[in-house]
Order: sequence, then C-alpha cells, then structure tokens
Amino acid sequence: MGLVRASCGWCAASWVGEDRCHCARCCETWDDVDLFEAHRRDEMCVSGTTMGLTRTRNGIWLRPELSLNPLIP
Repeated sequence: MGLVRASCGWCAASWVGEDRCHCARCCETWDDVDLFEAHRRDEMCVSGTTMGLTRTRNGIWLRPELSLNPLIP
C-alpha cells in the first residue's frame, strides 16, 4: 500500500497522507479531521495561528507537542 497523495483544484496545495483534510473554503490543510472540524466555527474558517497550531514547511497545520489550548481538540 502506497502513500495517499492529493492536491487542491483551486489552489497550489498538495499533501500526503490519508488523514489530512483540506478546506475548500480557506484552502488550508489540516493534520486530521478533528483539527479540520475545529477550524470551522459558525460557518467561518478560523486560522491555525488563532487556534495556536504549528504549521509545517509543507503548509499542514499540526497540534503543538504540548498543547494546553482549549481550542485544540
């Protein structure tokens, strides 16, 4: 079984991994479905920076190693 590779038809983003979630509205990529769902509030997108997340050099938003932020699931 190989790696799952995907890309967005709207922006230049691409990512690897079957757990990744890409938002078609804000074109940000999230490490997993929990972070993706947490970034959607009242039908609006919340930035990873606002949520206290860390962004990889590939543009994927991740949980910080030791997170005490209640906004992060």
